[in-house]
Amino acid sequence: MGLGFAPAKLEKKKSRAKRPKLTPINEIQANLSSYFTDVKDPRVKRTKKHLLKDILVIAILAVIAGAEGWEDIENYGQSKQEWLEEFLELPHGIPSDDTFRRVFERIDPLALENGHKHLGTTINPNTMKLKLSQLMANVSEVLTTVIKDLKLYT
Repeated sequence: MGLGFAPAKLEKKKSRAKRPKLTPINEIQANLSSYFTDVKDPRVKRTKKHLLKDILVIAILAVIAGAEGWEDIENYGQSKQEWLEEFLELPHGIPSDDTFRRVFERIDPLALENGHKHLGTTINPNTMKLKLSQLMANVSEVLTTVIKDLKLYT
């Protein structure tokens, strides 16, 4: 056999640096929607088929996952519906792409941005493998830009 199949020399295991404790996913799930309680729902009562917190959380998670438009956000929600139902109410299922668009057209961009900032500062980035606060700042910037652009064209 060639050298590629020769038994490797066993080296002494190096002691690993102690990893920081990660925030449990159920804790993140339970707290995610609480960061947007200051965002006022811009819809009239008769058009509130879906909960605002469900719409916001799905949109944020979809953008983190790479969504670039309203259809992507809806597709993300549909593909992750079983998981999302573990911590969101979703009384009428996943909102449509038009619902996401209409809500974000009317929502106050500054209130949404404040929710993103609050989320980024309350999770300790030292305990996360990825710096979630920096990621949320980027998501906040993307969503705020999208909202402001939409308001310019309406």
